[in-house]
Amino acid sequence: DHRDLHSFPTRRSSDLSNAAEQFATRIKSDIDREMNALDRLARNGADNPDNNITEWLTDAVGLFDESKDLGCVRISYIDSSMKTRWSYPPPVLEGFDHTQESGRRDSIEAARSANAPEVDISADVDGKKASGFAIYAPISRIGSPNTYAALEYLYAKFFSKIVRQQPELASDYSVIVSIG
Repeated sequence: DHRDLHSFPTRRSSDLSNAAEQFATRIKSDIDREMNALDRLARNGADNPDNNITEWLTDAVGLFDESKDLGCVRISYIDSSMKTRWSYPPPVLEGFDHTQESGRRDSIEAARSANAPEVDISADVDGKKASGFAIYAPISRIGSPNTYAALEYLYAKFFSKIVRQQPELASDYSVIVSIG
């Protein structure tokens, strides 16, 4: 049984280009949505963490539950010393110093300067070097912010979810993502 190679379907380069563009658009859209959700939590909590930590923590756990399917593995409250004061889910990583990693430190500084969320695209997450990204949002909106909310994501889970949500990618292509 000999088949002519020309009888097999082939992908046009424009199909590949369209799939890659859709993939990139989806990545940006999902990260933007997560940044906006964290920013809403931070804005709603502008007076909250120090005055009513219980209410703020309830909202934070709710955001984590909404984000975990996209690869979120932790939500944290970072105090003015840039150390984790509270995180979810357990174990609590209280005392983790976010200034010890240059990407995290730079992202916090950018979030402080812009008074808006910022992403560290190459964060150590769950003890794995450069395995994910972290989003930081300043909590205070008056003057210079000094406390932050943070979400941390593993790239493997994040990209896996995006690929599963795009059947044309999952069925026709192998997707390999490398950072750096």
